[in-house]
Amino acid sequence: MRMPSENSAIACPSCVELAPRGIRAVGVAPGGVDTEMLEGWNDDPAEMQAWLERFVPLRRLATPGEIAAVIAFLVSDDASYVTGQVLLADGGMAVV
Repeated sequence: MRMPSENSAIACPSCVELAPRGIRAVGVAPGGVDTEMLEGWNDDPAEMQAWLERFVPLRRLATPGEIAAVIAFLVSDDASYVTGQVLLADGGMAVV
């Protein structure tokens, strides 16, 4: 028997309860997203790029549209067999 991953532990109790009713429980855990919320976080472009190169394998922030696309996938029929998972959309930060 496979134990749930740390990332799915949040959604898993809900998925067990809701799955018999055809309701899926999924989540998205985004990394840094280029939004107004990050304005002023680091105004030095060279320092910001160095941080991205060190901590984000894709070496950039996500766009809001990229995170929206992940959500659109999860709510689509293409993900109809996905439940109890939190999808990391972090540019690879979790593996660094």
